[in-house]
Amino acid sequence: SSRCIEELGVLTERPKFPLIEAENALKKTNVESLRKWLTENANVFGSVAATDVLVEGNCDETYARRIEKSVRSGLSGGSTIPAEPSVLQVPLSTKVPIRYAAKPSASDEVNYAAIYSYQTGSGSDVRAATLVLSSVLEAPFYEALRTKRQLGYVVQAASRYREGVSSMVFLAQSAKDDDVCRGPSDLVRYIDEFLDTEAPQLLDKLDAAQLADIVDGLARRLDELPKALGGAVAPHWDEIVSRRYDWDRRAREAAALRKLSVGDVRDLFYLSLARTGASRRPILVVAD
Repeated sequence: SSRCIEELGVLTERPKFPLIEAENALKKTNVESLRKWLTENANVFGSVAATDVLVEGNCDETYARRIEKSVRSGLSGGSTIPAEPSVLQVPLSTKVPIRYAAKPSASDEVNYAAIYSYQTGSGSDVRAATLVLSSVLEAPFYEALRTKRQLGYVVQAASRYREGVSSMVFLAQSAKDDDVCRGPSDLVRYIDEFLDTEAPQLLDKLDAAQLADIVDGLARRLDELPKALGGAVAPHWDEIVSRRYDWDRRAREAAALRKLSVGDVRDLFYLSLARTGASRRPILVVAD
């Protein structure tokens, strides 16, 4: 399952820097060029194109600005690099593209796995609907593949968020070799079966009261104040790493959750996950 997730990242996430250019620059590097670079950039950590400073703690804005100025001066940071999309858009498709990830030949691993990913889009409204859809499908998916069919302990349906892009993922891993399941193709068949039959039934039964309960729990989690400084810093570092600087994203997502209707959640499923969906962007990775 970890190999599946690794391969999914390779397929959908843009590298933080251009690999070809980095490789070419590395080939040109020698002792003299390295010595020259170190001489011209006395502070190695300051020889970067941009410096981001995050100050959080028991201080007011004025004091935080002083710390920021001091840090920038010490690191000699330059201008900020503009953000660029770092998650690749999966093509629209009714037929799922498949990526095969082989296990090492010397491995004694007997497990095999499959992971489906459906990109649902960007923005707070889409993120909110994806979170609710995940809450609706998570437990029934586990029940269908893990409890009823006893496929294995690693069975999961969950929402995924990577640098502005939301997705729904369905992961199953098994080591079974019997009439129920013999390989990743059987896992894929069971996931397809769930999405074709049980998922629509669950969404048909979703009513306003159930939605309100789900939304209340999700929104409260987003609104909850962190209990430690690390909990406050982590979400902001995510924004810095992606260079989006969207500090109020969680608040907007909580507000979007509270405006959701049952129809919004159903529309997301039938547009982005159903076989005939007009915005269906699936990708499948299997490991065997």
